[in-house]
Amino acid sequence: MTALAVVVRLVHLAAGIQLLGVFLFLVLVARPAWRRAGPELEAAAHGFERTLLRLGAWAAAVALLSGLAALALQAASVTGSRAAAFTPSVWVALLSGTQSGLVWMIRMAAFALLGGFLLLREREQDWRDWWALRLEGVLLAAVAAAALAWAGHATTAEDWGIWPLVGDALHLLATGAWLGGLGPLALLLTWTLREPAESARGVAREAARRFSALGLGAVTLLLLTGTLNAAAQIRGVPPLVGTPYGRLLLGKLALLVPLLAIAAVNLRRLKPRLLLATDPEALRRDLARLRRNVLLEATLGLGILALVAALGVTPPGRHVAPSWPVPFRFAWEVTKDLPGVRTR
Repeated sequence: MTALAVVVRLVHLAAGIQLLGVFLFLVLVARPAWRRAGPELEAAAHGFERTLLRLGAWAAAVALLSGLAALALQAASVTGSRAAAFTPSVWVALLSGTQSGLVWMIRMAAFALLGGFLLLREREQDWRDWWALRLEGVLLAAVAAAALAWAGHATTAEDWGIWPLVGDALHLLATGAWLGGLGPLALLLTWTLREPAESARGVAREAARRFSALGLGAVTLLLLTGTLNAAAQIRGVPPLVGTPYGRLLLGKLALLVPLLAIAAVNLRRLKPRLLLATDPEALRRDLARLRRNVLLEATLGLGILALVAALGVTPPGRHVAPSWPVPFRFAWEVTKDLPGVRTR
């Protein structure tokens, strides 16, 4: 049951992150980048946006279905009966009597509204229609992502006040901006490599520049809020290395290091080369390298989301007695009275 719960949480989390990433990418990256293209790419721009909106619709549908599956698994878990997963009265009790149930309803409502907007939308008549749908998408996807903090471990750190909740919400939003935008960026780079018009490479350059700025801000926020969240849930070295939660967190950090390294290569090496390239063939090669790196980033990001899903069903390190993994310990009490040791 635990393995199934992790898989369902992963699918649900990834769908929500992707949905937020689609709309942030459309508003902050794709739309400004397409303005650099000539009128010959106007039809291609509309086609690309339709592709991303279809991706968003699928993400909303997957989020809804996986959300229902997560509720069914929770019903079975709290009652200890698999039959409860399909018992409406248990569902009603969970939704009406728990904070996680209220959060679930808010998030499902946001996903349903957004999916409805995408399925029933009419062709935009002017720029106001365009912005209305995209900003509604950003708002609803952001609400769905941030609300998840109020159904997670951050709610148990009462002695830290509201800061763990705020940190977790910002962490989820930053994840959507960065990891959720990698898929749309890979699609855009793939299109620019196939498009014969040379102005398509200008679109790729501008998109890479804008996404680098967005990613840099998101990564900075991720590191700050991730440190806050870890401190609130771990609170010491023994829980970090001696509990399942701490070891999962270390695994997350182990995947984050190469992910940040690839992002740094993109930012410090490939992006400047893209902006300064004058040879069309060299530009194509750099775009292909960037796409490869983006796909690798997305793969590592999916691994991180899998560990986050596992963290969600694992008791925080501060609630579990640590099992020290090595045959020695570091203890200040042992050394504080030795000659030459000074205390202040």
